[in-house]
Amino acid sequence: MKNTDHFDIIITGGGLAGLTMANALLHGMDNSLVKEKLHIALVSPRFDEPDGRTTALLAHSIDVLENIDVWQHAEPKAAKMSVMRIIDNTRRFWHAPETAFNSVEIGLESFGYNILNKDLSDALKINLGQDSRYSRIYDKVTNAANVDDKVIIKLETGKELSGDLLIGADGRNSIVRQTANEGKAIGIRQWQYPQTAIVLNFSHSHSHHDTSTEFHNKTGPFTIVPLGKRVSSLVWVTSPQQAEIIKALDPDDLNREIEDQMHSILGKTKAITAVQSFNLSGMIARQMGVGRFLLIGEAGHVFPPIGAQGYNLGVRDVETLTRCIAENLKNKAKIAGIYDSERRNDVISRTVSVDLFNRSLLSEFIPTQALRSASIMAISQIDPIRKLMMREGISPGLGIRSLGESLKSVGNIFHTNT
Repeated sequence: MKNTDHFDIIITGGGLAGLTMANALLHGMDNSLVKEKLHIALVSPRFDEPDGRTTALLAHSIDVLENIDVWQHAEPKAAKMSVMRIIDNTRRFWHAPETAFNSVEIGLESFGYNILNKDLSDALKINLGQDSRYSRIYDKVTNAANVDDKVIIKLETGKELSGDLLIGADGRNSIVRQTANEGKAIGIRQWQYPQTAIVLNFSHSHSHHDTSTEFHNKTGPFTIVPLGKRVSSLVWVTSPQQAEIIKALDPDDLNREIEDQMHSILGKTKAITAVQSFNLSGMIARQMGVGRFLLIGEAGHVFPPIGAQGYNLGVRDVETLTRCIAENLKNKAKIAGIYDSERRNDVISRTVSVDLFNRSLLSEFIPTQALRSASIMAISQIDPIRKLMMREGISPGLGIRSLGESLKSVGNIFHTNT
């Protein structure tokens, strides 16, 4: 670490969001920031390497990782997702037809890639390397405060650091969020779901053919995502009671249960990681930034593991915040307000869409079931809607822009012909 305790930007949290933010600031997402030679500190306690969970990276997030030179380190460990298939397994009167989306329909080689959290974390760390502008400080932040035009953070060891900006990437219990509003917490809205997610990785005897399959059950989605050659990751959302039964199964019974749940579409299965479980909840911060305090990732929004939105939404936080910093280097006090304004619609819309989708699966209200089935059928059968939803799924606004460009082209053809 440098002799001085002052940094241009301090990031708290050493997980994927914090590491991505550090890479974006130092490695070229915005060339003007690279030229500024900002000194960055990343502060968090030492913790065990990420567990066996995975992250599904959608195409836009991969573009961002390419722009900051991370993807070259991650791609060899990642598995392609070229087809996304939805199977309604609710066995209700109103149920949707099986639907498959292929990335070639919208001109992409794949919708994205799935990768172990550990492998993505390693790629982010490798890219940071031994950069002289970057300091990794292993300590716990206990308090943070605005003092004049600086942020002062106190560490568990008693040390203090100062920075022009403080970025909270420190998760759902963020100390940055709890102290940002003149020592008081930024308000949040949070809620619980009557569901638990079972997470593990497994091998199988049949090829997945780069296909991610999501079974819609009455208790939540059962989602299989490619992870390697004849290896996939599983996120199984079910009731807390059923989750306890699943966790108590012996290995052979667990393998049979997984195979039964997916109707043997991948053949014989074998769990290759321990079963982990997480109670599902949601949270959204009422502001993504105040003063010189800024929130990214789960410090600002928490999602159930549905629809691959969590880390991908955090990458868009990083992308927007990096640009806001680059455009307001001479007036850093403006950054929080601009950043919050620019992120609000995306965060709220993704929160609402994931929440409504999840609750629609749980609902026994027949009109809700009918509406959900009709919506999936429309997306499946009506080509413009189908392509719009595919594009919007990988990058907000992409589908709308593409639709606008198509309409403009039709208008030009019509104008030319007349």
